[in-house]
Amino acid sequence: DGGTLVPRFLDFGDAKGLGASALRMVGWATRGFDYDNDGERDLFVVNGSTIPDRDDTSRLQAMRTHLYWNAGAKGFFEVGAVSGDFFREEHVGRGGATFDYDLDGDEDLLVMLHGESARLLRNDGGNALNALRLRLREPEGNRFALGAVARITAGGRTALDVVGTQGSYLSQHAVGELTFGLGDAHEVERIEVTWPDGATDGAGPFPADSLVTWVRGSAPRAEVLPGKLAAHLEKPADVDVQRRFYALRDEATQARLAGELERAVERYRDALRLWPGHDDCLYYLAQAQTDLGREAAALATLERVVAYHPRSNRAWMEIGHLRLPGGDPALDDLALAEEAFQTSHGINAEESGPIVQLGIVALLRGDPARAHELCSDAAVLNPRSVPALYFAGRAAYLQNDRTEAERLLQRAHEVAAQAGPGGDSVSSEGQTRSGSALTTERARDGLLDRWRTLRTREPDVDVEYGS
Repeated sequence: DGGTLVPRFLDFGDAKGLGASALRMVGWATRGFDYDNDGERDLFVVNGSTIPDRDDTSRLQAMRTHLYWNAGAKGFFEVGAVSGDFFREEHVGRGGATFDYDLDGDEDLLVMLHGESARLLRNDGGNALNALRLRLREPEGNRFALGAVARITAGGRTALDVVGTQGSYLSQHAVGELTFGLGDAHEVERIEVTWPDGATDGAGPFPADSLVTWVRGSAPRAEVLPGKLAAHLEKPADVDVQRRFYALRDEATQARLAGELERAVERYRDALRLWPGHDDCLYYLAQAQTDLGREAAALATLERVVAYHPRSNRAWMEIGHLRLPGGDPALDDLALAEEAFQTSHGINAEESGPIVQLGIVALLRGDPARAHELCSDAAVLNPRSVPALYFAGRAAYLQNDRTEAERLLQRAHEVAAQAGPGGDSVSSEGQTRSGSALTTERARDGLLDRWRTLRTREPDVDVEYGS
């Protein structure tokens, strides 16, 4: 035939454990889904005959719904008998759909039955391993991103899924949402989405057990799966697990203070596997990640902090800093920086730091009048704040008020000399319970960080503010 390739399709169902058990069944819904989050797609089949029951011809023959566990190379094993009462009963099935209705990280199952009410089967225990749920949206038109292809990389493996319309008779799976079982992986290194028109975007990393909402054209937003939030915040019940957690936390802290940042990151992650919502471990993990130059990873960790602890002032401040220019340009977003600083200000209106940062945002937006107002207010709250005085002076200079700019710069120079190298303030305002500064002292953009070395220069407004 001239070398034409003729496709051949062979039935491997029996060899994979899907033959004999399904031979007498009439299937109405079939779905591959990872019910135990081990990274392998399992299978459910909702069955129901169209033939009348011999003993009661007014009824149709009832059948069991099948649940198959995917054992990889060994094939599939029917596990319905040990998976709940419903799978041991016989019904006339007519459809089925999966969705994580309680958002706890495992897929639940809704089954449609002929002559009976629908059954909602909650998956209990499937979330013992980690997962990531991805919610894709387009801002207009194809709003559920039907046809999008998502690839996630985690734990050395890449998994692929497609946002489709496929469901079954009388059923529809959660539209525009995909769940990926991660096994033991505690982070998704990257998500890559090919949108329906063929354009591709990528982002990451994201912590495991996240619900990632990605509206095309905007940065993806990650939050803790709501159904896992309480369990992650709770201290481990087992005393031995608690001991391991505190030992790992202490080892991580010692490594961080010694400058062994890679080891610190590893140990913080080990500790967080035992207590995922621990505030200090998450915050200092983010600090170590930032100091290693992994700002995207640090931002993901800090977003996890505020998901668990919405009133974590220090985390909101760090999120705002990471969204300002001067670091990873992919993270630059003045609107999100302003949102973070506004949140911090709402938590503690007496703290001058967030107000200064809001003033800096105003400067970057080209609004020196607003910047002068905010930074001056911050200087009233804390007259010993070098950045408040310094940026108020810059805002005055940009408004051609040279006298005010000289006054503020001179005052900032005097306070900086008293504070010492890199010091923000010589008062105790804005200090945490540990006595360390509310935010870390990392150098970023030259313009935004120039105030830190002010004490090494003479107070000349043209030198400081003229460029």
